[in-house]
Amino acid sequence: MLDIVIIVVISIISSSRRGNGISCSGDRSSSKAVDFKAVLDGSGAVCDWPANFFYKQLMEAYPDAKVILTVRDPASWYNSVKETVWAICKAINDAPAYVRWIDGLFPPGSQMVPMMDKVLWQSIMRGSFQDPQAAQKCYVSILKGVRTHVPADKLLVFHPSQGWEPLCSFLGKPVPDQPFPHVNDTQGFKDMVAFLHTRHRVIRYGAPAMAAAAVAGLAMLLTRSRRS
Repeated sequence: MLDIVIIVVISIISSSRRGNGISCSGDRSSSKAVDFKAVLDGSGAVCDWPANFFYKQLMEAYPDAKVILTVRDPASWYNSVKETVWAICKAINDAPAYVRWIDGLFPPGSQMVPMMDKVLWQSIMRGSFQDPQAAQKCYVSILKGVRTHVPADKLLVFHPSQGWEPLCSFLGKPVPDQPFPHVNDTQGFKDMVAFLHTRHRVIRYGAPAMAAAAVAGLAMLLTRSRRS
């Protein structure tokens, strides 16, 4: 439930059933054409991106939905996002085009980065993320927008340090007899960035060598076929 990956985490609790996912072009207006009830058929909740970009449309589709908005100190949020999601996107965007293409064939690959560039960094963050003060101001504005839009009786403003109790009370569930989970930590994302850099180096130097070997092999086959 930590919001280090995206600006806010919106959980939509409904009676729908699980679906096969949703494709996002990067234009939030395109969500109007999406039948969310069909897409989310079988799901009990959605969280994280890209679902939280469409919380208003989801609330229209599920008027009885409950919304959980996780919050944190703006400076802490900024530093966390910069070291995690921003770092991953930068690692992928900085790679040559052929590396990105090959990288997109494997998870976590580059196929989602164009959507994040358009929807998160350019649309929601208004291209201001590299300016810490502007980005934090945008973050605070978005939190305010959620609080304004979502009815008070359907909204829980939550900080992970609060643990199970407010979540369980809000959802009408018993408190689990186990510690509150801590996932998506910064070190895990740093490890992923390091993994991406390593994979990009392998692709950068391995792909040309494989291509050269393939060309050489083809040339040998053609030479032999001509001689025969």
